[in-house]
Amino acid sequence: MKDENARISGYNGYSLGVILVLFILLVIVTSVFFCGQMYNGDSSGILSPQTFGIYNDTSSYQLSVTYLTTNAIPVTGNFVNPIPSDGFSQYTLFPPVTNGTDTAIIRYNVLDGNVIVGTLEFKPTVSRTSTGVSSSIKDITKTGPIVTSVFGGGLNLSINNRFSS
Repeated sequence: MKDENARISGYNGYSLGVILVLFILLVIVTSVFFCGQMYNGDSSGILSPQTFGIYNDTSSYQLSVTYLTTNAIPVTGNFVNPIPSDGFSQYTLFPPVTNGTDTAIIRYNVLDGNVIVGTLEFKPTVSRTSTGVSSSIKDITKTGPIVTSVFGGGLNLSINNRFSS
């Protein structure tokens, strides 16, 4: 009776096994060809993420993130909020897959203790052209007792005290 039930239902264990093997092969091939390309240590920057550093070189102010677009990914172990005086934080931005530009927006409040004394906004940018990938920090706007400077090939932003004369 069991044999008759199996034949009537049309269940075939062989085809289920073939489908399972094909699915496993698909997962392996996909992970080798696609995930391997994203993190292959490509030093040219064509496939590698670009890391931007934010250095708080002020004597006493803290920088507290108030806005961060989702394409700016905090670097694990190097992301601090708020950034203390003499501290730093890092963000990663991936280059576009095709020619074009990807821009993030990051905003901070400048704090003296718990009091907001200024603001800072900047846009880490990664561009891809037929000749390669370039990165920079653009459109820096600030208020309050700070000055900024870009260094390290345009990938780092330093925030310092603005001293009055």
